[in-house]
Amino acid sequence: MQHRVLPKSISRPRRLPTSLAFALVFASVSGWVGAQEPGTQLEGKAIAEHPAGKAILEASRLLKNGELGRVQMMSSRDVRDEWIALSDEYKQEDAEAARLSAPDPETFARDLESRGVMTFYADAAELSVPSEDGAGVALGILRLEDGIWRVTAGPKFIDFGPGENSEPQFRGAEILDHEIGKLLLSYGAALAVDVDSAMFLATEEAQAERLSLSPEEREESDRYRRSMFSDMGDLIHLIQESGALYVHSGTAYFNGYTTTSTPGDDGTVNFTSSSVGIGLALEDGAWKIAN
Repeated sequence: MQHRVLPKSISRPRRLPTSLAFALVFASVSGWVGAQEPGTQLEGKAIAEHPAGKAILEASRLLKNGELGRVQMMSSRDVRDEWIALSDEYKQEDAEAARLSAPDPETFARDLESRGVMTFYADAAELSVPSEDGAGVALGILRLEDGIWRVTAGPKFIDFGPGENSEPQFRGAEILDHEIGKLLLSYGAALAVDVDSAMFLATEEAQAERLSLSPEEREESDRYRRSMFSDMGDLIHLIQESGALYVHSGTAYFNGYTTTSTPGDDGTVNFTSSSVGIGLALEDGAWKIAN
C-alpha cells in the first residue's frame, strides 16, 4: 500500500476490502484461456499479454481511480449481491481503502513487465511484482471461472520501507518451523475456543481497537476472525500449499490462498477462491497478531 505499513487491525471484517491486509477485488477480461499446468510461470511482458495479466492491470487502473464499484460489478454473483447490499457510506469507505492500497497503475505496469512473476495453479494464479527499489511488492491472486480469469485479491502494494527486500523469506511448509508459523497455529486453535483468549496473542493496539468497537461491530469482527481459521487442517494446508511470509524490521506479513472445486448439478464445476492476509508485529520481543 502506498501508506506505511499495514492496516492496524480488523474493524469491519465482513467487508474484505477494509478488513484484510489483502483487499479482495474482482475483474474480468474478454477472451478465454483455459487452466494452466500447475507450477507454470510467466514472467515480464508475457504476463501483460495473458488475459490474467490484462485483468489485473485493468483492476489496478480502476481501483486507483476510485472505481471499486465497477470492479465489484464485474465479479461473481455473490460479490455483486454483497456490494449492492452495502450502504453508500460503506461503499465509499471501501472504495477509498482500495484506492489507497492499489499500486500506481503506470508504475505497476512497468514493474510487471520488468520483474513480474505469475505462477499458475491449474485454476488459480498468483502474481508478485517487486518494486524497482526492492522496498515493496505488489501482490495479486486470480482464478479461472467460466473461462475468464478474474482477479480475486489485489493488486495491493505492500511498502516495506527503504532498504528492505520485497521477496518472501519463507514459503510453504518452512513457515511452520518459524516462530510466526507457530503463532498462526496457536491463534487458529485459540479462535476455535474463544476469541477473547485468542486476542492475548495480538498486539496491545489490536486488542484495544477490538475493545473500542460497539457490541455489534465486535460480534461481526469476532465472527470473521473465527471464519478465517475455522479448521486447523485447512489452515495447515493453506500455509503449506500457498503461504508466503515476509519479515521486515519488526513487522511481518503473511498471505495465502485456497481454491476449491465442487461439481454443479448441470455437470459444470464451480470454483471458489479465498485468500488470507495477516499483519504481524514484534512486541516485547515476541511476534503478535497485528491485524
